[in-house]
Amino acid sequence: MHYLYKALIASTSLLATPFIILLSIQWSRTRLAPPNIPWAGLNNKRLFPKLRANLREITAKRDPLLEGYEKYSKHGQPFILPSLNWPDVVLPPSHIPWLISFPDNVLSTSSVFEDVLATKYLGHGPDLAAIVDFSVIRRDLTRHLNATLPDILDEVRASFDESIEPLLSSDEDWADVKIVEIILNTARRLSNRAFVGESLCRNKRFMSALKSWEFAIGICSAVIRYLVPQCLQPMLGPVIALPVRFQDWKLKRLVLPVLYERLAAQSGSDEKDVKPPPNDVLQWLLDAKLAGRDAAARMTLSEIAHKTVFLNFFAVHTTALNTSSTLHNILTSTQPPTPSLIQTLLTETAPLLPTLSQNPTTLRSQTPALDSVIRESLRFKPMNGRGLGREVVAPTGLTTPDGLYLPCGTHVCVVFGPRQLDEGVWERGGKFAPLRFYREGGDEGGTTEEKEDVGKAAVHITEDFMSFGLGRHACPGRFFAVQAMKIILATLITRYEFQPLEEPMPLLEMGEVSTPSEKATVKMRRRREEVLG
Repeated sequence: MHYLYKALIASTSLLATPFIILLSIQWSRTRLAPPNIPWAGLNNKRLFPKLRANLREITAKRDPLLEGYEKYSKHGQPFILPSLNWPDVVLPPSHIPWLISFPDNVLSTSSVFEDVLATKYLGHGPDLAAIVDFSVIRRDLTRHLNATLPDILDEVRASFDESIEPLLSSDEDWADVKIVEIILNTARRLSNRAFVGESLCRNKRFMSALKSWEFAIGICSAVIRYLVPQCLQPMLGPVIALPVRFQDWKLKRLVLPVLYERLAAQSGSDEKDVKPPPNDVLQWLLDAKLAGRDAAARMTLSEIAHKTVFLNFFAVHTTALNTSSTLHNILTSTQPPTPSLIQTLLTETAPLLPTLSQNPTTLRSQTPALDSVIRESLRFKPMNGRGLGREVVAPTGLTTPDGLYLPCGTHVCVVFGPRQLDEGVWERGGKFAPLRFYREGGDEGGTTEEKEDVGKAAVHITEDFMSFGLGRHACPGRFFAVQAMKIILATLITRYEFQPLEEPMPLLEMGEVSTPSEKATVKMRRRREEVLG
């Protein structure tokens, strides 16, 4: 019995230790929140209400965010939003121009990035500036969108051939298809077609290791963020990061030979034998290194390989989940009825797809209805409810225009999810109006204010539409992401018929993040009329 008691005490201590550490970290972060600012999400005032509000983030969903917006933001007042990461000071919408005006040495996005992803231990080096340098996306990928489009279209078709076609036994029978999971795998393939090229994005070993890497970096960054005190991170961070490093090693074993091969090809003595370089991120980073340009000039080939892989963390899941959410909104739309909406999109995309590889610019210029549906879906159901996250890094702190002092270390943000649904900001803001921005459907807008938004592209960002952020730190990959969403949705609509959804897809909701579940299914079959040409 003596040893049994010891074992029981040891096991209890082992299980209780992470929870105690979590509580202590949350307590220290709660105490750092500026005083005299009201909190949202406090159920009552008994026994550590702020600490408990932080811990409730996962189960509270968006309720604290909605409460804070209605009570404070709409009236021009700041409030504190509880969170497991840290309590955020949420500034009112009128402060948005002020917030985005500061350089990173005053209000830092990089610091937030480092805190969330623990890039010091999980990133690719040689320093934080290199990790958060997205010049290759902002400049090269955006500039080469038309050149990469035929490859992306080819990859989407190949992915659907492998994942959807085997599930459809005939052209007449409806099949239950886990469409969210398929869209996620397709987004992973098409993103890597643009990142590392065809040979690797179709390499099963590479794709398997990539999924394992995504899982490892998500778990390891969460452990460091929630369970390791700041003072112990330099010692424990590298140990916790070992699973990520192992998967990274497996991936680099496949990527580095491609880099060496491209280097050798570019240094060929006979110019006639030199093939045109590929249009992908791996090549553009290599070119930047050889030209001594951007942060790539300081990076080794191994770090370039890791950076290319690291971009998956931002591109794949956001593209896939926003695409799934848009498809969900299309299939549950009743204004106009779903068959009419799909027919509008089909009429627009069916004649376009067969010639898209030869005329890539038409995807942007001749798909106003599809562009409107995507923009409206991002407005109506954004993945996150807040944005423009910054950390005050100025040693003396910062004072807002209305006199609120924010000490160094304070995290700030603004609410945009509830604002994009606000009837006072958007006419019929709580309604999904898929053709709200349709150039040829001005009557969809209704009021004068709405008609001013007709024709705005999905990538167009304003203070009232911040699904891609705002200012110089707005999402640099939004042009590529919207192009990918268009290709996936257009291919699905032209190839397949869908039964309208009578009930919404099941959602995964963690805190303010809300996305369709990968287990969600839709009924679909091959489109009976030939529309692909």
